[in-house]
Amino acid sequence: MSPVNIGAVKVGGDWVASNLSAGVEGTSGNFGESTDTVEAASSKIASITIGGVINGNSSATTDHYGFDATAIGSFSFNKINLGTITAPATIPLAPILNDVAIELK
Repeated sequence: MSPVNIGAVKVGGDWVASNLSAGVEGTSGNFGESTDTVEAASSKIASITIGGVINGNSSATTDHYGFDATAIGSFSFNKINLGTITAPATIPLAPILNDVAIELK
């Protein structure tokens, strides 16, 4: 397995019903879940900055979205800074729908 790295990701508005994964497979067809599996020797996302809010999909009941890697250099959204995140970590990001999470293995 080779390492997988993604550089800085910046979104000016909201993040809606989407995934960002570096070297991790969503084994159930979804991401951001405990069933995700690491497919790389290591995987890092340098930084994630989202200007708006993070939401999933209110019209589907079996979907799940996430940010998956073994490390994220920094993560911020809607002016909330979570800082550096390293594995293992599970952080829910859309508590109302409960369908978006950071899942680091």
